[in-house]
Amino acid sequence: MRPFAVGDLELLIRHHGDTAVMALMKGGVQSPAQAQAELEGYLATWRDNGYGMWALYHKDDDAFIGECGLRLSDDGLPTRLRVSLAAYWQGQGLAREAGAAAVQFGFESAGLERLVGFTKSHNAPSRKALEAIGMAYRPDLDRRGGEAVVYEMTREMWLNRQAP
Repeated sequence: MRPFAVGDLELLIRHHGDTAVMALMKGGVQSPAQAQAELEGYLATWRDNGYGMWALYHKDDDAFIGECGLRLSDDGLPTRLRVSLAAYWQGQGLAREAGAAAVQFGFESAGLERLVGFTKSHNAPSRKALEAIGMAYRPDLDRRGGEAVVYEMTREMWLNRQAP
């Protein structure tokens, strides 16, 4: 995992242009211009907040496998966890692993008090990953009329989860 950099635009264009990856994401498949705007947002979030999105690489061969990190929310909810993996890498536990690392960073390094995670209501693998990380389903936080589900973790929940 490493923060996205200016030179990562082509990676993000391919990733955000891939129907198999983006079909379940909030904004769907993105054009190159939308991916560029997304990258600019990623860079600004790191600069302004000290956290953001990471480019994910497989530890065995340095293949780009996706993205994970913490994003500012645009709907009044707290910072959100986001994970998206290239289709080949899905179903191997990597989303859970990367998501857990991002949550740890959020609470230990970024000083966040609360995180949320969104997924489409029918996306069972993502729901399972959010639950495995320790996030709790929060139907009362729904902002999309049941199309998406919201999970939450507070610093207190995270600290209690880490206790021996």
